[in-house]
Amino acid sequence: MRTAILAAACVALVASHALAQPSEDAPAAWLGITYGRGGAVGVEVSEVHDDTGAAAAGLRPGDEIVELDDIRMFPGSDLWPVIRTKKVGDKVRLKVARGGKVFATSAILTARASEDEVLERRLVDKPAPPMQIQRLSDGALIDPSAQKGKVVVLALFPASCDACAGTASAINKWAAGRARDPVIVLAATAVPPDGLRAYLAHNPILIASGSADVEGFASYVVTGPQPRVTFAVIDGRGMVRVAAAITPGDEHRLDDVCVGADRALRALRRRP
Repeated sequence: MRTAILAAACVALVASHALAQPSEDAPAAWLGITYGRGGAVGVEVSEVHDDTGAAAAGLRPGDEIVELDDIRMFPGSDLWPVIRTKKVGDKVRLKVARGGKVFATSAILTARASEDEVLERRLVDKPAPPMQIQRLSDGALIDPSAQKGKVVVLALFPASCDACAGTASAINKWAAGRARDPVIVLAATAVPPDGLRAYLAHNPILIASGSADVEGFASYVVTGPQPRVTFAVIDGRGMVRVAAAITPGDEHRLDDVCVGADRALRALRRRP
């Protein structure tokens, strides 16, 4: 009798655990923020995406999440281990620090946006964020957002990804045919110049490369489970017209980047 009761309890426990876990086929749940390693008391929110649970809950950049579903969060904590156990439509409880005070709120999780969707919402048809890139070849400081009258094509890559050098280089074929046009094509990563030189010694890149400031670099890229190269096209007015995160091996997706860059060039030529 006791054995039967224990067996039934175990079955019930397994069943309840299975019910608590999201299906592998279900879309991943998402709070709707970008966060980093900063923060004084909790996980610092660097970006709140539109039409998400975080936006509806009133979160703002600079807020710090100190509790998620009663689990204490510290600077550098990762929210994902908690979020990954949830389903789209689930409500999570938050305690948030803002301006020296802590308040409680809740958010309903939405389906996780792809990296391209996040980039689209953040960058496309908006003024290019400022970023300082020190070009390795001559030490010149270039801010892609300030190159009025020129089309800028950026290939931003993580220095931890060797294969990303080939993906960044793939734009060279397009660039070679526009040598006489007002175009700047530049690869960049957020490491000091000496670190970039060491990277290039083993992973040559066929376009000009530079070292970007960390904050500016972060405003263009989205960190995901796979390393990717973020391509951005900035038109002659300083507006971002294309943004795409491309995984090594998917270089065929550069066609859309090249089409967008050519469109920006044609618009530049039509300007009086």
